[in-house]
Amino acid sequence: METRERSTVKVLMLPWLAHGHISPYLELAKKLTSRNFFIYLCSTPINLSSIQKRVTENFSLSLELVELHLPSLPELPPHHHTTNGLPPHLLSTLMRALDMSSSSFSNILQTRRPDLVIYDFLQPWAPTIASSYNIPAVEFITTGVAATSFSIHTFRKRGIEYPFPEIQPRAGLRPAPPPPAAEAEASVKKEVIYDFLQPWAPTIASSYNIPAVEFITTGVAATSFSIHTFRKRGIEYPFPEIQPRAGLRPAPPPPAAEAEASVKKDVKERSGGIKQSCKMILFNTFRELEGKYIDYLSTLVEKKIVPVGPLVQDTNIDEHKDTHIMQWLGTKDEFSTVFVSFGSESFLSKEEMEEVAHGLELSKVNFIWVVRFPNVGEKIELQEALPKGFLDRLGERGLVVEDWAPQAQILAHSSTGGLVSHCGWNSILESLKFGVPIIAMPMKHEQPMNGRLAEDVGVAVEVKRNENGKLNREEIAQVIRKVVVEKDGEDVRIKAREFSERMKMKGEEEIDGLVEELVQLCKEEEMGRE
Repeated sequence: METRERSTVKVLMLPWLAHGHISPYLELAKKLTSRNFFIYLCSTPINLSSIQKRVTENFSLSLELVELHLPSLPELPPHHHTTNGLPPHLLSTLMRALDMSSSSFSNILQTRRPDLVIYDFLQPWAPTIASSYNIPAVEFITTGVAATSFSIHTFRKRGIEYPFPEIQPRAGLRPAPPPPAAEAEASVKKEVIYDFLQPWAPTIASSYNIPAVEFITTGVAATSFSIHTFRKRGIEYPFPEIQPRAGLRPAPPPPAAEAEASVKKDVKERSGGIKQSCKMILFNTFRELEGKYIDYLSTLVEKKIVPVGPLVQDTNIDEHKDTHIMQWLGTKDEFSTVFVSFGSESFLSKEEMEEVAHGLELSKVNFIWVVRFPNVGEKIELQEALPKGFLDRLGERGLVVEDWAPQAQILAHSSTGGLVSHCGWNSILESLKFGVPIIAMPMKHEQPMNGRLAEDVGVAVEVKRNENGKLNREEIAQVIRKVVVEKDGEDVRIKAREFSERMKMKGEEEIDGLVEELVQLCKEEEMGRE
């Protein structure tokens, strides 16, 4: 490492502990190493082991994987120091453990002495620690700009209409469906009743579509007085008869308001990384896809938005070769097959799985379907999760695989004519890179907005749910046939290929622009210290 030239820029990267975040960070790292950057990619041992094979010998002199050690918590063993396979109820524990690893991160900065830190949105403490060592820090957000701008607008400009209604989720699309294992407990988990000191409880309950009700054990009169005092300062409380007599100290902050303030504080702290990012925020996107959202978000946060995408895994580097799947795909006609995948952290309920299975069957289109189950409770058998006789009826028309398939390789194959997707951002970008149109079935978080964006630019058709958020097999079959086979889907197919061609012609202009920005930032920081 001592042989590196002085002009080399050393960057330490700290992504969130999810594969969907680490992967674009790694791809960005690879692109920067070819431009005289040395990269330290920092994550937990379990996450680094999952990408080790993607760091080939070509990068051994310019990219180092650095272990971040989380504190030892009895409920969170080292193999759970990642979101991959993490039981849903441990997500908040993982976030807490990551927050507690700031001292480990500080030690890494002391020993590696990078010129720059690039960090993810869930580590608002990272730029603070970097600043204590006079190291500039830049935030890199791996989701799309459209969804991010919508979220920030909603948080900062309540009551003001978002200027781009075309990406707002359709009515009937519920947040996250409950994982299959939770269905067995549905008769028990009808509702969560929580106390005021657990402001995180309704948030977690909501992620499983479980309603939550607060039960405050103090009196209504005292609570109403406290909330009035907290929210309507300067306005007289309408019931003076219960106000404390002179000499008594005023009522403490209201329990409900404290809980609300705590939630707001946590959201503010988590989103504080945007404010602390030096001059710019990086996004895995490109201007042709999200130009107007890039400009709007820049105005909203008063920082330059720098697109660095699309960052997509190289199809030549595949840590899990699967010749069986690729050989099967090779027997199919051009553009005749759909790839069905809902990402590594989105799971279909049993009812949804049945509708998707029947929809694929009704479409009469070839398919590869990756089926995943959450790591909760007893193992679910594939045969039991699918409709009776489904696998037997497939013949050579469909291939159902468990857990994993080489997505980039499948999308790059000439036989692939569509992607049935949850609309995770990485999947959207991969499909565009390879010119594959999307059958959009968003499920949670920012996915509904990603799906609307893809539809708005003409590369996707969304499967509409009913007013209760339910999927329908006939609708699924109809959209698949439209996108892959029928004449009225030709525009979508052409548009997807056009995006792919544009991306190829564009090359790596975004990365070249980023390099100039980062080098200039480091120079300014160095001059400021002199």
